Amino acid sequence: MKTSRSYLIAMASVFLLLGFVLGGLYLWLDLNGFVGGMFTGASVMLMICGVYVLVRYVWWGRGRNGTDSADWLPSRERTDKP
Repeated sequence: MKTSRSYLIAMASVFLLLGFVLGGLYLWLDLNGFVGGMFTGASVMLMICGVYVLVRYVWWGRGRNGTDSADWLPSRERTDKP
């Protein structure tokens, strides 16, 4: 499945925004007990998913620029070999 970069950044933004909104609602409504735990867990889970998608977006962009993965290796033409 091809995922466009704009879709990934939009999905990460939505996850992060929903996580912060749920966290804010938890604090603003002063929720306790089961419902408070559900709001806290959902907000943390959404924020973690948003960060994961954002990191995947950044790493996905690095792999698509056409460079060879062996570019970072040291030179194989070293003259100081024993």
